[in-house]
Amino acid sequence: MGAKDSLITLFRLAGDPIPAAEVDKALLVSWRDAFTPESLWVRLDDVYARRNNPELRDGDRLYVYYLPQYHLQHEVLVSGEV
Repeated sequence: MGAKDSLITLFRLAGDPIPAAEVDKALLVSWRDAFTPESLWVRLDDVYARRNNPELRDGDRLYVYYLPQYHLQHEVLVSGEV
């Protein structure tokens, strides 16, 4: 990562999140020091609008969650005679 890389840079390099990604829930884990993690919840739409686009540091991790039921269509078929 470069000196000024941020979450938007990470998304662009990774090819952007899949459509099933949860817009309102991504977890950024950074390290205050070698033993102390810090967690920050971010919204994907805030990152893309650059309202919340933190710079990345060495060792940062981003966890993007997804909707497992995305585009799942529940159907019922009733057939018979009356």
